[in-house]
Amino acid sequence: MSFESKDAFKKALDSYDITKGETRSSHSFSSANNIYNDFSKENTNAEQIGFLVPDEKFRHFLNKNLEIIVNDTLYRITKDGTFLPIALTR
Repeated sequence: MSFESKDAFKKALDSYDITKGETRSSHSFSSANNIYNDFSKENTNAEQIGFLVPDEKFRHFLNKNLEIIVNDTLYRITKDGTFLPIALTR
């Protein structure tokens, strides 16, 4: 998921209704929260996702790789911290 600015992301996060369970993206978007809530035995990432991103609301905006793009910057959350590996050009 991507946002044009930090303000746009903050606005989306603040206005997100966790009870509805959907973000602004398409139904094909697999959020980190979808993976976290998959309690199947094959899902070894769920516990790690819950530990790295305890905020359920915030997990809805991250992709399955714990990434989000804000203001042309890709943020990736890992066990070693949050990284900004790629500045994107449009």
